[in-house]
Amino acid sequence: MKKLITSILTIVIVMSSISVFAKDYSNYKQKFWDVPKTHWAFEAVSELVDKNVINGYEDGSFKPDRTVNRGEWAKMMVTAANLDISDNTTIHCSDLVNHWSNRYVNAAINYLPSYNDGTYRPDMMITRDVVTASMVRLKGYNIEDVDYSILSQFRDVETIGNYMKAYVAVAVEKGLISGFEDNTFRGQDTLTRAEAATILNRAFQLGDNNIQMDVNNQSSGNNSDIGYDGFKPEPTKKPDKEDNKTNVEDKNNTQNEDKVENNKTNKDDEKDNVKDEIKENKKGYKIETLSKVNITPLNGYLSGSMFYTQGKDDLYYYDNDTHDIVKVNMISRDKEIIENSNTITIEHDGNEYSNMNVRGIFYDNYVDSICIYGSFKYGENLFEQEAGRFHCIIELNTMNVIDSCYSTHYFGDNLKTFDIDDYNFWGTLKNGDYIASSLNNEYSYLLSRSTYKWDGFNNDTPLYVPFQEFNGDLYYSGKHDKYLYKLNDMNERIGDRISELPFYGLVNNKGYVLVNNAINVHKLTGELVKDIPFDNVELTDGNKIKPENVNYILLASSNDDIVFYDTWTNSFRVISEKK
Repeated sequence: MKKLITSILTIVIVMSSISVFAKDYSNYKQKFWDVPKTHWAFEAVSELVDKNVINGYEDGSFKPDRTVNRGEWAKMMVTAANLDISDNTTIHCSDLVNHWSNRYVNAAINYLPSYNDGTYRPDMMITRDVVTASMVRLKGYNIEDVDYSILSQFRDVETIGNYMKAYVAVAVEKGLISGFEDNTFRGQDTLTRAEAATILNRAFQLGDNNIQMDVNNQSSGNNSDIGYDGFKPEPTKKPDKEDNKTNVEDKNNTQNEDKVENNKTNKDDEKDNVKDEIKENKKGYKIETLSKVNITPLNGYLSGSMFYTQGKDDLYYYDNDTHDIVKVNMISRDKEIIENSNTITIEHDGNEYSNMNVRGIFYDNYVDSICIYGSFKYGENLFEQEAGRFHCIIELNTMNVIDSCYSTHYFGDNLKTFDIDDYNFWGTLKNGDYIASSLNNEYSYLLSRSTYKWDGFNNDTPLYVPFQEFNGDLYYSGKHDKYLYKLNDMNERIGDRISELPFYGLVNNKGYVLVNNAINVHKLTGELVKDIPFDNVELTDGNKIKPENVNYILLASSNDDIVFYDTWTNSFRVISEKK
């Protein structure tokens, strides 16, 4: 049997020297055939079952490697802490109407974070950073004067959500949790039932908390931690005695790994979502969390502008919480902060400007630089506040500033003047000209790099992201229909629709289509290169892919890894082929 040895490190919690659970486990009876005394979580699982916090399944198993979702974690935590679950009717989150976990979430509402859209998402897998934050809140630890430097020991600190970092730092400082031997924390990793039992059991052994576990807890009714009250898990075939020498009542404790492996391979058990079986699944692709971040208040889209983009094999994004412009290599996963918009200072016409209000970012292939555009709120020599607002584009590698670039257009008999603040920028052509879309009409425009003059595309469907030049032609996705268009005459500026598929990415001379719960990869000449059904993707980060949560642009690296922003998990995720 393949053991998840690293799971032991997932919840490494420092135990206090005096524990309310201190016990001699040498004579403790084995309760489940799949949690022998040699199992790393045996003590925690046995203790919590003994206290009626968690239960097993009808076949005598515990399923220690099965992942835990957010609703299940709420019930486990509430039951362990003996919180009042009498409130059955209040609906704090819109997706908890008629959901079995509602009263448990109600009881833990002050400890478990919900989402900005008013949902709790009870069926989504719980992550390590969220679990850590909930336990810190439950124990009443103060996060006001947190020392963030303690997180520097983790080389993947970006996997911890920005709002969770304070809680994780406190948890590490208090000895509640630590990371892995490879100096990672893996904040977006999911939690197994064995890991959940361990963190609950050991967390309450630390005595400096406001809430103690009730060691005689009998108050939560049916304490099965899976499903609503009265729910009967789908039974799995109970192991035959000759195949499993370690039945719960077996006093000899002679279970061996070969027999556990045999038990796990019966047909009914194949339905169980355990990590060992996932690893043996012949799925051709895997998905991982690349970076968890709030890219904008509206998840990447604000008045048409974009807050993430691609340059070669690098993903760039603007973190709305920290105001950092961040670069992440999509192949190596290396991450660095390029700049912070609050610290950018420029001079223009005798004024010094700082504290930029970013309206979007794009990559300029002509100068090989990430660019940001927006306005500065403050200047030193202001006569009036509005006059002091300065709109511009900044190339961050040189800090070169491109200012207003005024243009005039007639609307009927009315002549109107536009500047940079009236456009959203998508990127540049090979000659360096900027591609932009007007906020005042449905047209797309070119801004000449040499003259700073605006020139319009007179097409019915506005040019939009993504776009790519290939063999002298310009391919782009329509703003409204996402269909693929080809512009083969830059003078005419009229694009012809060449596909009725929704193209969400155009990069490396390939087009990426999101359709039928799958991603199709096409050559720009039309041939299908590969089909990636979402059901054929191994969920190493525990969260399913839903087409409605894929935000606007699919990116792709030179080794064909696909990156997208997931509005459900607020994170960039990468799909790669399993080697």
